[in-house]
Amino acid sequence: HKKLITMRLDKISEKAERIMKLIESGISTASNLAKSYYGYKYTTEFGLVISEIVGHLDYLEVTKKIDKKFENGIWHYFVK
Repeated sequence: HKKLITMRLDKISEKAERIMKLIESGISTASNLAKSYYGYKYTTEFGLVISEIVGHLDYLEVTKKIDKKFENGIWHYFVK
């Protein structure tokens, strides 16, 4: 079980790193990150897609890799 858990945690970290790179490229909102990362699935599986993106953003924020700013009613994320 330990190997499976390690593999899953590694995948979570890899996905979070890819999302962080999108933020570094200038994509700053959860919606735009979801569109960029998931493409067509953004419209067909919106609930799943946006919740996964928000979960990764929360993870990156808790681990102090990103921060956010509330601007004009929208949260914008940026790399520290």
